[in-house]
Amino acid sequence: MYISAETIVEKMEEALLQLANELEAGNKEKVKSHALVLQSYCDVLLQVDEEEGKKRNQVNDRPQPTKKAISSKRTIQGDIPSTEGNLLEF
Repeated sequence: MYISAETIVEKMEEALLQLANELEAGNKEKVKSHALVLQSYCDVLLQVDEEEGKKRNQVNDRPQPTKKAISSKRTIQGDIPSTEGNLLEF
């Protein structure tokens, strides 16, 4: 299930407002509870970023042809003489 980062941030803002209200009211237990909720949202947000990074790396992990491989093909093709025409004609 995919949850966008924007949705997570919106939920974090709501939890932060609730935490601020409980802090003003002096409810230490509820402040801790909302702080844990915020921590959980942070963990989810960090995990989403990690997974997106892995997807980008998987795309970049495909093997790319090297310059050596390309140049060796050119050398092989350049060394093969043409079979068209008569070699004795100048």
